[in-house]
Amino acid sequence: FVAAGQFPLPMVPDIPGRDNFRGRVLHSSAYRSSKGLAGKQVLVVGIGNSALDIALEAAVEGAQVTILCRSGALIIPVADYFGHPVDQMLNTRIWQAMPPKLRGLIFWQLIKGTNERFTSYGLPKPEAGKAMRTSNLKDSVQFGRFLQAGKISFVEGSIKSFEESTVVLTGSKGRLQADEIILCTGYRKRFPYLEPTIEDPLIRREIDKEEREVACHLNAYKLIMHPKEPTLCVLGWVLSYGNESCVGELQARWAISHWIGRAPLPPKEAIERELQTRLRRGRYPEFVPYVSYMDELAEACQALPDLSWAAFFRNPILFWKLFLGPTVPAQYRLKGPHANVEEAAKMVRSAPVVAHRMAGLFIAPPHSFSATAPRRGPGVPASRL
Repeated sequence: FVAAGQFPLPMVPDIPGRDNFRGRVLHSSAYRSSKGLAGKQVLVVGIGNSALDIALEAAVEGAQVTILCRSGALIIPVADYFGHPVDQMLNTRIWQAMPPKLRGLIFWQLIKGTNERFTSYGLPKPEAGKAMRTSNLKDSVQFGRFLQAGKISFVEGSIKSFEESTVVLTGSKGRLQADEIILCTGYRKRFPYLEPTIEDPLIRREIDKEEREVACHLNAYKLIMHPKEPTLCVLGWVLSYGNESCVGELQARWAISHWIGRAPLPPKEAIERELQTRLRRGRYPEFVPYVSYMDELAEACQALPDLSWAAFFRNPILFWKLFLGPTVPAQYRLKGPHANVEEAAKMVRSAPVVAHRMAGLFIAPPHSFSATAPRRGPGVPASRL
């Protein structure tokens, strides 16, 4: 198994004059906490998850934060008005069963207010006609208050060069003062620990007209199995509204089912057909709809829960939890190899029914300043979330 994570190699842009800058410049992979940022002017470069997390932490610490981004993104709050995790709602079978237009309406209600607020405070709108970049926002209420107070601001553009205490922006967009610069500029998707003959077929690179690599994607059957070496499988290299570690666990079960002969290995034609289909998905070929992807893997493992009418009449409470509650890993331990029916059923029954929260989005949107703060555990550095 390859299970070392998606982000082994930070992507650090080579910008002229970096040695002239008197402050600290670091990539988000080296960021640990906001300690020491109080009273400083912090420039956060990027608009991904880490950029939003770090900007919020720095503002909480007392820094003046500017987020510099070349283009906009679709901002997705991770909690609803009452602080409940949104992924509990999106990762349900009832959500998956809805007509696409209804799903789109509910999802738009979830994100509309937050995105309108961000745009009004300077976040560029995503470019029309392109696959839309998305970013998760962990506390839309607190972030909104910092925008309103001017403690966080957006500037469109990119860095052309560094000076002693400023950065020069591209075009004619002037300069920005900064004491600290945090580069949330992403990672190169690579497997540096694999031999090139093994790594090359596993990565599909996109090259522009100037022979520069602009993107690279995982080139694996079902986003798991090496296209030429079926005994090498990658875990957790997916994008989803669900938890990647939960996906990785079921991916491992899927791989083992094929290795031991419980499920047949796919023919070469099926592998190539699936890879070509995924390639046509645009900007995010690694994105998977959580429930349908997990169900597909579970079916190959003989672990797909029974959703028949017979199951409904046999245990209606469990059935409705399977359908209306979040799709937790315990659902895939109700049957099949290594099932633990009693404990799994107990955990599934304890999960909340979340269908009513979808209707609640129309009454109490998550961007409202009266919303409850997201429910979270102990603090974790933003670069590790």
